[in-house]
Amino acid sequence: MAYNLLEEKWIPVRTADGSRRKVAPWEITSIDHGGPIVAIDSPRADFNGALMQFLIGLVQTSELIPKREPEWSRGYRSPPTDAALRDAFLVHKDVFFLDGDGPRFLQDLKLENGTPWPISDLLIELSGNGHFTKSKKGNGFCFCCAAIALFCLQTNAPEGGRGHLTGLRGGGPLTTLVLPPEQDLWKTIWLNIIPEEVLISMGAGDDSPDIKDIFPWMAPTRTGEKNTGTATLPGDAHPLQMYWSMPRRIRIDFNELATGACDVCGEESESLVQGYFARPHGVKYEGPWVHPLTPYRFDSNNVPISQKARAGSLNYRSWVGLVIRSTDADEKSKVQSQPARVVEKFTKRSREVAGKRTGAHLWGFGYDMEHMRARCWFEGRMPMHAISDERTAEKYTLNSERMVRAAITIGGFLSLCLRQAWFGERDKVRGDTGFVGEAFWSRSEHLFFLHLDKLIRELETSDRDRSLPTETLKSWHRVLCKLSLELFDVYVTSGPIENSNPARIARARNRLRFWPHGKKVKRDILALPDEPKKSSVSQVEITRS
Repeated sequence: MAYNLLEEKWIPVRTADGSRRKVAPWEITSIDHGGPIVAIDSPRADFNGALMQFLIGLVQTSELIPKREPEWSRGYRSPPTDAALRDAFLVHKDVFFLDGDGPRFLQDLKLENGTPWPISDLLIELSGNGHFTKSKKGNGFCFCCAAIALFCLQTNAPEGGRGHLTGLRGGGPLTTLVLPPEQDLWKTIWLNIIPEEVLISMGAGDDSPDIKDIFPWMAPTRTGEKNTGTATLPGDAHPLQMYWSMPRRIRIDFNELATGACDVCGEESESLVQGYFARPHGVKYEGPWVHPLTPYRFDSNNVPISQKARAGSLNYRSWVGLVIRSTDADEKSKVQSQPARVVEKFTKRSREVAGKRTGAHLWGFGYDMEHMRARCWFEGRMPMHAISDERTAEKYTLNSERMVRAAITIGGFLSLCLRQAWFGERDKVRGDTGFVGEAFWSRSEHLFFLHLDKLIRELETSDRDRSLPTETLKSWHRVLCKLSLELFDVYVTSGPIENSNPARIARARNRLRFWPHGKKVKRDILALPDEPKKSSVSQVEITRS
């Protein structure tokens, strides 16, 4: 009997009491003796991210999604029953067979003369190393792990050599999801669903799309060979295909199965998959695709460029572009940054999420790729804030961006002053001061989020016509100035001792002490009003008193 991903219990989850089990997709809102399901619980971190995207895509593709944004809150407060989910999902039952003679989930419909590969090469850390690192021979993958690995590869597909195409978002995309204040799998999924009207606006979708326009494996692959193939642009498919993209031509070999423990999860199975067949030139995604779960940058020609996962990049330096949209394009590169659609939606939805100011988080993850090689799997979290109204949200966006830009400017000047203290004004000196930046951002991060709380309180309690939260911005400026001097004093003695020059160090420190108080930071970036100058008479009177 064929293995269907909508009916089998293959999703590993964790319940409120910490117990683990596997459920069918339509059971994600079920409650047993262990309590409600709170999270995905895979044996690998990348599988957790892949399965979350699988479930979001499954719900987004179903009839459950809200038509318009005002309808969204009902699904958050009142999750659908098992029966409702089953009915909604099984409409697409024929699409989700993993094996069998017909269409198979994310597999080429009529693959012929494919090159055989070990099943372990579905794992991205191995898939790019085929000619250099031989995969260790193991028992094989259970059907559950094979399905997740396949989805993970198709979703994140990196450069794979000639004809092995990258995913719809490019190789190693950064995925950003919103996590609710409380652990709840359904609420996590629903927070990352967009209304139908928004989805349709992102492409050439219609009310009755052809099944192959959503699920490309339901027809012969629209291949992307260089001279004879066809590129797939947003107008060539339904927007929902963004959740089910298929850049790689793969067909798993179910004829040669083994018995033993799965190489990934360790569970015993009588049906372990040993390998798969592959050919180059799957679906070639080109054009202005904008995936709802990924942040983008837009260049001066409004061409979207997906942000990539980079180890250490998920800190408040990336706040603009990951959580808030940049209000102005970057002056040098003319690039506009835009968070993932689901993250932008959170600002309006936040008042529905338990009415809490804090508690929700942004969860970012992905493979840090260097061409075909996966350097690491990266993930991290940042707190998000609920905003009371749209007007306050606009001011919050503007002023939090000011705070980040001030930190970037002062942090950069700190590195410059340290180089000047070490080497003087020599332009040709090159030195890695990345460790200084890392210390600056890590030491100031918790203070940044404390100031965001303070910013919201000041915006909500001050005069509604006043756009500038002066006290918060002044306080943040003091924090940055103080920290930059502290780090200068810590690191200035770590330079080459033969280059040590006390006079040069003193000059560099004075620059760092006074320059951040100039008009570039205080007026141009933070928009702080000029300090009133004290008259000489007042100074004399104070001195005499």
